[in-house]
Amino acid sequence: NLQQHLMSLGCVSKSQFRDVLGKVSELWSRNHSCHKDQERAATIREIYAPLHQHVYHLQETFLSPEFLQLVKYCTLSDAAMEGLMKLIQTDASLLSFQLKSVNCQITEEKSHQQILFIHHVTEGLLHRGLHMHGALPIYSGTRWNLIIWMRASREMNKLCPMCGKRPTLVESDGFSDGFTMDPDDTSSNVSCSLT
Repeated sequence: NLQQHLMSLGCVSKSQFRDVLGKVSELWSRNHSCHKDQERAATIREIYAPLHQHVYHLQETFLSPEFLQLVKYCTLSDAAMEGLMKLIQTDASLLSFQLKSVNCQITEEKSHQQILFIHHVTEGLLHRGLHMHGALPIYSGTRWNLIIWMRASREMNKLCPMCGKRPTLVESDGFSDGFTMDPDDTSSNVSCSLT
């Protein structure tokens, strides 16, 4: 039945039919990934027992003394910006790095292409969150990724970073896209219905 319908729309060869089925399967998978993630997380919580329990909990001994000193200072009732800046600048004087910039403009014809970066030790990638990006394979060593999502904000409710329009918000399950329904409630998980 589906094959006949697709044939009436111009899908005539078996390879075209396989391609369409692959795309439909991918869309179905993406639309249901939230539920799969929840099921997988529940299964892991139910049956997983860490071999080394101490590894899975952040401990103060993992943090540098300088960082702990900054945290301790910030929790003092008389903490001030000047004192914090003195602590930071003392540590910052020990650091030296070059900030490299690649200013990429995504145009209409390039909107579906990925921007690929060659892996270099000690270099990171900072982007606005609306671009697809990838990393080329590394030839030796290990790649370590630190991903920090900073998209969830009330500002994002004004302009969707994916479609560039004011979002029409819909409730969703899971982590969603970082939009907030109510300005005072950041616990709601919502997505832009336009993307």
